[in-house]
Amino acid sequence: MKFTLLFLILVCVTSFGKPKVIVTTSVGSHPESVTGSTDFIFVSNMGPKADLGLSGDGYISKLSKAGELLDAKFLPADTSSSSRLNSPTGMQVVGDTLFVNDVSRILGFSLSSRRLIAEWDLSEFGVTFLNDMTSIRQRYLAVTATEQKAIFILDTQTEKAIQLKVSEPLAFVNGIAFDEKTTYLYLNQNLAATIGKDDENGEVLALQFVGSMRSAKVVWKRKGAGKFLDGLSLLGDGSLLLSDWGGWGNDGNFRRVFPALSSPIKSLPVGLKGMADFYYDPSSRRIYVPQLTEGLVTAFQF
Repeated sequence: MKFTLLFLILVCVTSFGKPKVIVTTSVGSHPESVTGSTDFIFVSNMGPKADLGLSGDGYISKLSKAGELLDAKFLPADTSSSSRLNSPTGMQVVGDTLFVNDVSRILGFSLSSRRLIAEWDLSEFGVTFLNDMTSIRQRYLAVTATEQKAIFILDTQTEKAIQLKVSEPLAFVNGIAFDEKTTYLYLNQNLAATIGKDDENGEVLALQFVGSMRSAKVVWKRKGAGKFLDGLSLLGDGSLLLSDWGGWGNDGNFRRVFPALSSPIKSLPVGLKGMADFYYDPSSRRIYVPQLTEGLVTAFQF
């Protein structure tokens, strides 16, 4: 049985081909993250300046799964001070709610009414840049705070947030994903916040919660994972897919790794600039990649 499982995994590793571009959509400005619901794709946009200030010019676009731009500025519908988005980044859809990181805040918007229905401010923790986000058991949100080299856990029911205590110091954390099957919390990080370093700059880790969700230990780590890692997603077959900027040119690529194996990390060059926090749609096996520096979203078929 173990031999059969190992054989199947090895077949997956060796047969994984180059992804094919399906469609490229212009969304303007600086798209940072993509997520999806059953029927639609949502793209967070940091606005014309792409800074972490309180400019109020950020927005979220709505696309069809075929890549058609349905509403360039779907959110926020209400541009009042509390609903405005400054530089939205990582997102997650849970039921009818789209949660989004925005500098030091986590906001929740109803997808049906397009109204702001929840808001949490993490500035009390000294947070200046909330980056990626993942949902845990439809109740908790785990978010990366890149500049603080930290992870925060938000309980959306009690509305309390804590900084996760990790067994070893973290670096510049970025992409994050929770595996409901193994209960591992996967994340990638860069040792230096500089684009264009060698492959030793990027690392990918697995955390396991200890007792409650207030602390976790590092149970697995792979070094030399990429030049500048950004997005991370579970592919459902035991592997992780990472996006790597590579540099400032058209040298972006995907990195695929099987945590259960010691096989080399697979590099899949796709020739994109600014590959940020992508979304993997398991129903169609498509991956939607925001190109932060180009104002584009490119969809690949795997």
